[in-house]
Amino acid sequence: MLPSDLKPEQFSGYPPEARRLVTEYVGALQRVPLSFLPSLLREVIDYDFRFPAERRAQEKELANLNSLSAEQVKEWFGGFAQISLSSQLEKFDWVNAPAQFVEQLSAHLWTTHQLDAFRKAATDYAERLRSTVPPEPPAMPRLGIAVIGQGVTAYDDPLFRKLRAHGGYFSHVNPEDGLKHLLNAAAARAKAHPAPYAHWYIDGGQEADHDPALAARQLGADRRAGGRRERRGRGRLARGDRGRAR
Repeated sequence: MLPSDLKPEQFSGYPPEARRLVTEYVGALQRVPLSFLPSLLREVIDYDFRFPAERRAQEKELANLNSLSAEQVKEWFGGFAQISLSSQLEKFDWVNAPAQFVEQLSAHLWTTHQLDAFRKAATDYAERLRSTVPPEPPAMPRLGIAVIGQGVTAYDDPLFRKLRAHGGYFSHVNPEDGLKHLLNAAAARAKAHPAPYAHWYIDGGQEADHDPALAARQLGADRRAGGRRERRGRGRLARGDRGRAR
């Protein structure tokens, strides 16, 4: 199937918000080459699970695509239109499995020596999109703080020897309740500039008490949960229960 054959009902398997978004722009999607479209759908199909800023970027990209004239479509996607695809790729269910299509497309581009042409087409498109729809600037300058050494009682070697020449080194900082002070400062910043998922606290060890204004994630817990899933999966495979293993 080619993009020109697209119909709204073919997106019935998409999550609800992604389905609503993509069916609104079916007419625009029908105009772009097959070598390009599944890469876009690979992002759109996960729309329901994206952060707000990512959602807005996808919405703007589709709106821009919809606004292009026929002549502009040729200009923007001419490089993609020159990519030759196999009949196997054309028959692939790229609507419902766009990520798998992109994987097969990569192999096809490599074996047919079209990788450089595709890369140039993709780079040209990204530059045009960035020029027409600039990335959304942050509401405030970005700030990142790394706190290292949880559970370490003593360490005598000099820290950040290669980085000191590029910044400031303060040797008389009182570390008492340091993490608490940093989390409070981050929470105050989050309250002054509230936005969903804009302010994060990520801990690779024992998560500290923090203000709910900070979106939190504990990587240690993620790793433990992943390990449990992996062990369950190995157990199922050992029993021959391949059909239910995930």
